[in-house]
Amino acid sequence: EDDGEREDHPVLSAAAVAAAARSTLRPPSLQTLLEDMPDSAAVPQSSSSGGDSEGKSKSADKSSRSRKLKHDIIEAVNELIQDIATCHEQISEQAVEHIHQKYLFLKLEHTFISFAQTFI
Repeated sequence: EDDGEREDHPVLSAAAVAAAARSTLRPPSLQTLLEDMPDSAAVPQSSSSGGDSEGKSKSADKSSRSRKLKHDIIEAVNELIQDIATCHEQISEQAVEHIHQKYLFLKLEHTFISFAQTFI
């Protein structure tokens, strides 16, 4: 009877259990998000006759959704890059209002010193 129960519930190796635990803790990847997009987000399909053309239509719709999602992600990343590139200018414009002349900044890193000097 024990053998029958063991066959129904296979014993997993420690590596398999560890991999499963890691995958549950990790946020989903972009590829997973693209593959798991719900069909409700699909572009409405026109009715067609023939099973082969329906398969091509579904494939084209998935490809279209995937391209749109990739485009939106790239656009958002480009906006973030632009914001990061201009943050130094924005901070330096506001620094006059927030940093008093008698404040002293001590930092050992050369990059921060040159960064801080742009605001003083």
